[in-house]
Amino acid sequence: MSLWTSLEPASATVDPGSTTTVRLRLRNTGDVVDEYRFTPVGDIAPYITVEPPTIRLYPGTTGTVQLTFAPPRTPDATAGPNPYAVQIVPTEHPEATTVPEGNLTITPFTEIRAELVPHTVKGRFRGRPKLA
Repeated sequence: MSLWTSLEPASATVDPGSTTTVRLRLRNTGDVVDEYRFTPVGDIAPYITVEPPTIRLYPGTTGTVQLTFAPPRTPDATAGPNPYAVQIVPTEHPEATTVPEGNLTITPFTEIRAELVPHTVKGRFRGRPKLA
């Protein structure tokens, strides 16, 4: 069993709250028809969707799957470079697992909110609350 893989591009950048895609190309260089299962791994794996989740390739043929990255606009998405990988498990030869690696840079963002608590101020004297 033999498999060739390529991430295009190997490095990508995304803004939190939006999406970007990377193509994963693979070629079955073996001599049997095989089906491959894809599982994202790493800290940002929850933000990765693989479509289609499996692909069947005849010997000598090439296939493409799309990795979609969608980090949330929350502090959970760590800004900066984040390594990721996709585990590729062939059905016919599961011991020949391949794990291509790439890098996703999540851009930083700032968000400031202000809230006055309590919304209504009651008391003996008149006054106006101020936000400092």
